[in-house]
Amino acid sequence: MGPVLYDQLNGQATVNPVDIASQDFETALDGADSEAADDFIVPAGMTWSIDGIDVDGEYFSRDGTDTVPSAFNVRLWSNDVGTNLPSGLFAERLTQAYTSLGDSPGDVQVALDSPVVLAAGTWWVSVQARLDYGTGTHQWFWHNRTTQANQGAAWQNPGGLLGMGCASFSRRATCQGTIDAPDQAFRLRGTASVVSGPPPPPPPPPPPPPPPPPPPAPPRCRVPRVVGKRLGRAIPLILRAHCRVGRISRRKAARQRRGKVIGQSPRAGRSLPLNSRVRLVVGR
Repeated sequence: MGPVLYDQLNGQATVNPVDIASQDFETALDGADSEAADDFIVPAGMTWSIDGIDVDGEYFSRDGTDTVPSAFNVRLWSNDVGTNLPSGLFAERLTQAYTSLGDSPGDVQVALDSPVVLAAGTWWVSVQARLDYGTGTHQWFWHNRTTQANQGAAWQNPGGLLGMGCASFSRRATCQGTIDAPDQAFRLRGTASVVSGPPPPPPPPPPPPPPPPPPPAPPRCRVPRVVGKRLGRAIPLILRAHCRVGRISRRKAARQRRGKVIGQSPRAGRSLPLNSRVRLVVGR
């Protein structure tokens, strides 16, 4: 893997404790698939050959097992000069191998199985963990960054299951309500070369998109009633309500209540901050 070409990670203490989901879930949760992206600039008169990316993130798990993505998806996008957001997909490298980066779980170095060559201009890179949610609430989150470079990061959730709007790429800080942390933490690797003669023309711009809808208000966790429901049904209901699944404990129960939720905390109907945890008690 080549040296560092672009750095929004090294030597800066601007990683925000807030993060954003950027994950390719199992088929049953395709509606939760989401993708964060951030932009960078290849200088005039240069060509970059990207062969890897370092990403600052973290894992989340509730079953006590290590969260281990099978791989990461990396995509490169051209820039829409009208909106300064990702537009045409230029290249994608799916199910790419990775290694842990340092001692902080969730920080990874992804190696591309073939380089992506970029001409001078503004580009976007997105990174997705290929990780099943499963029964242990396994997730990977990309850390936000308080210092903005170029345009603010973008985010999309085409299936809408996360309930934050942004069915197509929109300004991530607006979707998430975190304007104090507008960028993502990452570092690009590869090689740079000087272009001899005039630089090649940039990719043709895509047709102008329709005007974006007004940004939605940041959602809140509205605790659903899941008592009496089986665990496999309760978890999607909690996710759709903009909450997270908290600790799951088991308690002896009558036969007809085994495998079902017999207790929850907080109680149903409460309005809490986004991604608040709901603890469950399941009959056994």
